[in-house]
Amino acid sequence: MDEWLVVEMLTGWREEVWRKGVEMVEAVDADGRATLRQSLEQSCLRRGQQILKA
Repeated sequence: MDEWLVVEMLTGWREEVWRKGVEMVEAVDADGRATLRQSLEQSCLRRGQQILKA
């Protein structure tokens, strides 16, 4: 069960990283990329905090 859960989690994260990368490439300007980067940083921090609580 643990291995299955980890594989599912990593697969989802990989897909999310790909989507975020595409968003960054398609961003119209530096301000748009900066906004996306800040949002991604906050999301990563929240996810890290959730992992530490588990």
